[in-house]
Amino acid sequence: MSVRNLPQELVDKIVDVITGPKQMNSLLSCALVSRAFTFPAQKIIFRTILLRVGATEQGLEIGARLSASLSISPHLSSFIRNLTLSLHPEIMEPFLSMDLPQLRVLSLLPVARSNWDLFLTDSTICTVVALFKPTIRSVKLDVLAFKDPHDFGRLIRGFGPHVQRLSLRNIYICGTTSESRSALPPPTIRPQIRHLSLWDCEREVPEWLIAPLCSLDFGHLVELRTDGSACPAFVELLRASQSTLKSLTITQRDLEAGLTLSFPLPALETFIAANIDVEALPSLAGMVSDALGLNSLHTICVCLCDFGALWPEHAEAHLLEFDQIMSGLPTPALDIVSLGLINPKADPNVDNGWFPCPSSNAKEELVLEFLPMLNARELVFVATLGRSA
Repeated sequence: MSVRNLPQELVDKIVDVITGPKQMNSLLSCALVSRAFTFPAQKIIFRTILLRVGATEQGLEIGARLSASLSISPHLSSFIRNLTLSLHPEIMEPFLSMDLPQLRVLSLLPVARSNWDLFLTDSTICTVVALFKPTIRSVKLDVLAFKDPHDFGRLIRGFGPHVQRLSLRNIYICGTTSESRSALPPPTIRPQIRHLSLWDCEREVPEWLIAPLCSLDFGHLVELRTDGSACPAFVELLRASQSTLKSLTITQRDLEAGLTLSFPLPALETFIAANIDVEALPSLAGMVSDALGLNSLHTICVCLCDFGALWPEHAEAHLLEFDQIMSGLPTPALDIVSLGLINPKADPNVDNGWFPCPSSNAKEELVLEFLPMLNARELVFVATLGRSA
């Protein structure tokens, strides 16, 4: 069947994302059915195969079954672009020998989140490095523990040459680097990271996490998401990308860690501040005033943290101070300004020592009073998951 003769309604109904062992039979069926279509038609039907292999009894079988499927229809390997693997040796082993020419995203998870504190062994790190195919563009590491910073550096240096997106979430170190371990040699390849996310890495993103990242090239970084970063190594990383950074996301934890910017970010277009305490709004405005690239900035998004049903005392004063600082900035008209109001319809009559918050309408009126001075073309109210105040 040619691609022109393939009914569009059939294309729309065919499931093109396969996840988990329960859908393995579907993958086998795809392998068999695909032989009835021409290769151009297959590209339409099987847009992306997402494989998520967990450390379960069924997960231990999926590698072998996938190998069998690929032996029936080898060209199916070109549709596997997103792979999420548990760091179980028996699960990772079959994928080492697979030819996955279109693999773009590799996500690695612990064997079980209940025992994340079991650090990665030397052999596991070697296996993980072997999984970094040259085609991979995005690497996600979630809830992983390393014996020491040296091991974390070994894994970072194993990235392929084309990695551009790096997400580190809940990365931990169980000990310190032994003096007997030799320093890591300079990397032969420095991938150019364009998108970096550092999230929930202890209370603050520590120096040991940032230092190994210096083996990567951040001179082309365009997007940075951070959550508790203020160490000198992080500031230097940010400085290395100051002329290219277009999007910056910070949180309340960055402010608490003492993050300050002593240099401008002239290319910055989007600034997002998440889970911000209303009391921190003036200092946040000061950061915008002192360092951010005001000439190019066109989107500001501030998401206040969850203060529940009650409006913190002096909240209006903090909002007005934020208004005063921002109104004095020589900013051009912004495209989007958004302020996240958490729980706007919660009961305002509950008294736990906080100043009762206004009604939902009163809140919106207050926000509308201080945001229009930014001359935004679009005003967006958003809701986010915040932490309790």
